[in-house]
Amino acid sequence: MHFPARGKETIDWDTVNRLAEDSPDFRKFISDLTEDIKLSKIKSNYDSVYEDEELIDYLKEKKII
Repeated sequence: MHFPARGKETIDWDTVNRLAEDSPDFRKFISDLTEDIKLSKIKSNYDSVYEDEELIDYLKEKKII
């Protein structure tokens, strides 16, 4: 069964805050993102963005699919 994601125009800040409280990694991501936005440049390290085929290979390698 496939459930496509639905886009929203607004951010659910309650959920963002809850995730940041529960996950140190997510809290650091939000902190880095906020700082980069304030500086108007990317100084933090983020995950790579994969092309479709690269993503499939990555997911297979990690035994996610």
